[in-house]
Amino acid sequence: MNTMKTKLCLVILLIVGLSTYLSANPVNGLLERIDKGASKKFVIELNKGTDDFFELDQKGSKVVVRGNNYVNIATGINWYLKYYAGIQLSWNGMQVSLPQVLPAVPQKERHETSLSLRYDFNYCTYSYTMAFWDWERWEKEIDWMALHGINLPLAAVGQECIWFNMLQKLGYSKEEINSFIAGPAFLAWWAMNNLEGWGGPNPDSWYAQQEALQKKILKRMREYGIKPVFPGYSGMVPHDADEKLGLNLTKSDLWNGFTRPAFLQPTDARFAEIADLYYREQEKLFGKADYYSMDPFHEAENAASVDFDAAGRAIMTAMKKVNPKATWVVQGWTENPRPEMIKNMQNGDLLILDLFSECRPMWGIPSIWKRDQGYEQHDWLFCMLLNFGGNVGLHGRMDQLLNNFYLTKNNPLATHLKGGKRGCQCQKAQFSAAFPRLHTVQQQNGHAQRDERVSAEAAERQERDNAHCAAREHAAEVSGFVPRIAAALCNAVGEQRKRQPSDHAQPHRLRKKCRADMINRHAHHGKNLQLVLGQQFHARSPPLCINYS
Repeated sequence: MNTMKTKLCLVILLIVGLSTYLSANPVNGLLERIDKGASKKFVIELNKGTDDFFELDQKGSKVVVRGNNYVNIATGINWYLKYYAGIQLSWNGMQVSLPQVLPAVPQKERHETSLSLRYDFNYCTYSYTMAFWDWERWEKEIDWMALHGINLPLAAVGQECIWFNMLQKLGYSKEEINSFIAGPAFLAWWAMNNLEGWGGPNPDSWYAQQEALQKKILKRMREYGIKPVFPGYSGMVPHDADEKLGLNLTKSDLWNGFTRPAFLQPTDARFAEIADLYYREQEKLFGKADYYSMDPFHEAENAASVDFDAAGRAIMTAMKKVNPKATWVVQGWTENPRPEMIKNMQNGDLLILDLFSECRPMWGIPSIWKRDQGYEQHDWLFCMLLNFGGNVGLHGRMDQLLNNFYLTKNNPLATHLKGGKRGCQCQKAQFSAAFPRLHTVQQQNGHAQRDERVSAEAAERQERDNAHCAAREHAAEVSGFVPRIAAALCNAVGEQRKRQPSDHAQPHRLRKKCRADMINRHAHHGKNLQLVLGQQFHARSPPLCINYS
């Protein structure tokens, strides 16, 4: 009996000890989720400081990873796995079997970045991709963020819970609230003031589930030192709040056929009261934040009656009352942020996401969305949208992405550049070369060349015993392999077209053109490669042109 008790006590002590070890820092838990026992192969050293860096070093048989915070340490681990162990973690695979003895770091390696803010997501991501994620999926995503240096993600899960509680206190019934709050797959456009109620009503269990989920998400983010960006209050109210509450509203035209929420005029005496109520309910559920996201007048065409300067001051004042050091995060998208709204704000109070930097930058270089004076005194982030609507393809603007990023280096309009962001809207199927490139250049001081990086990426992905195989050798293999893959894809598309005739392309012509384009235009050393493929799943859709540059 005593032997059994002793064994039981030892087991309990072992479990408690392991839990304490893993909770001592979140990186240990991350390593164990990557590969059981992996945390024992690394030495993690936290050297707190203001400069963002990570270092790789060696101590006996263990790899040392040190940094000024846990996110940067996790980034260092990812760097080690890619460039020393030949292992690439991705959205499609966050678990690997590490070697029994890790490849040694022959000499200390250090990386620094002056881009202190690395943002993640936009509102659309939460509906296109993440609407029904559970904690298991979110845990993987937060690990992925840390591995890629992300320290400032939009944290929008459970925002509908805040609104439910707030509207109840304003006198709205459960039925009225559920006719206003959108369903899970449409919450993004509701949060951006585009529509009401579509896809609802939500059951009571949904609100309870999302509140609990957001609390888990925030706990893990804060363990890493990741700063969540909370949805703030921008003046949105139900479209009938003038009748229900007697408020002074501005009402927009329909958005793509949907009735939009109304905007509470900043001069209305109850603006501050309703904003205070929103932030109180948010704090009860999730606490406070240092960053709040608000996008008033998103894709609104008839907001001319609004005093934009007064609206900006009212929104900023309400946020600063909650946290005087907080920063307002706003998406740079088409007309937003309205120049009249931000012209009198101070540097540091606003952080603008130049949402489509790799294609339609607004910060000052030539573009159809160019702002001649950029964002003037305001801080901003260079951002990337990998796709729209979760529609993915075999493509990526790699040259344009890199060139646009490096144009910020010596441009006076980029003086207030503070970091970068990705806005992937369909992660699991997304072509995964583009984002790692943006992540990598933010960790390098030099100018990364596209061909060098593509060759290195090919080497990283090659499954060989020798993880350090020459990138040039593998690139040569790929150059001969790609045309054969493309021809096979084109044949498959052609066969699909035979079964599902299209008005836009005849199968035999598409197949012939596709194979010819692929083989004849496939080129090396920076020349353009173009594919013309038909979409397999939409019989009446036009061919999809895909460009690699």
